Amino acid sequence: MKMSLACILLFIQLFEAYAELIFRQLTESQSLELSCSPQQEHSTLTGLHLYHRGAQSQTTLLSMAEGGGLKVDTGHRGRLQLGGGLDSVRVNVTLNLLQRSDSGLYTWELSYGVENSSDRIFIGAPKVKARHRHRPQPPVPIYEEMTRKEQSMGVPQNNPEAPSHLEEVNFPVYANPNIRQPQDNYYACPRQLALRA
Repeated sequence: MKMSLACILLFIQLFEAYAELIFRQLTESQSLELSCSPQQEHSTLTGLHLYHRGAQSQTTLLSMAEGGGLKVDTGHRGRLQLGGGLDSVRVNVTLNLLQRSDSGLYTWELSYGVENSSDRIFIGAPKVKARHRHRPQPPVPIYEEMTRKEQSMGVPQNNPEAPSHLEEVNFPVYANPNIRQPQDNYYACPRQLALRA
């Protein structure tokens, strides 16, 4: 059973603001022919790249630069054929024995050098990155929560009768500065003292 492949080719040339979009629907094991015609009247072509953007990632299938030679993606090396070069009027690329993973967007990027100048003009398709946004986790609180240890509300063992006022049972240490107990943690909540009879 042959699966249907959708292959899209996008040509963008910045000087004339010209873009060509071609939609091709092919099946597995067929061949895809891509071609590009550099604009010779502007300046000399110094670099040529062919990108493939699939569902999961982007791959540089072909890369050619002045003095840099030809670089072909290792996964496509046996199936990719190149016709022409940087000085050609037309560059042809054929991708043989299409696979399901070859479906996607194919983009040419052409680099032109200006004569008698070191400036370079890069021409290509704008890249759009899709990212899954992860919600940021709430920040960790800076201050520790201070909890107070609750004392049992029972009657102290050495005092047989319950006190009549609640203030007499539980009052904070800072209410009477003369009563001090050693504390290990000076940032903790003041300890509650039971009134002794």
